Amino acid sequence: MAAVTATAGGGTTGLIPAGASFVTVTSDNADKQISLPAGVVGDEIRILVGTTACELISAVAADKVNEVTVGATNELALTAEALYFCTYTKSGFWIVTGQTKLGADIAALVPDPL
Repeated sequence: MAAVTATAGGGTTGLIPAGASFVTVTSDNADKQISLPAGVVGDEIRILVGTTACELISAVAADKVNEVTVGATNELALTAEALYFCTYTKSGFWIVTGQTKLGADIAALVPDPL
């Protein structure tokens, strides 16, 4: 288990450690970021967001989350008190799905501009 604090410019200080499989996130502002590490095909990371939402980017600027490049130009909003499942499926591609605190699936997750 790893604990990560969302920060402004999360590409370095809000970085999820490589090899982490379960991450708890603390944030004090929904605009702060956490960053996926460089992936290896088959990596799976579960992210539990605390009481304040945050944004998800990637340490690798060219990586995509759900077919949208994240890191340099886009970010994925993660809602408070939700659980997210991130799977690195092939070089440069993460699939991210989520569940609310009530266990309901979150609709399609699409990163938007920074």
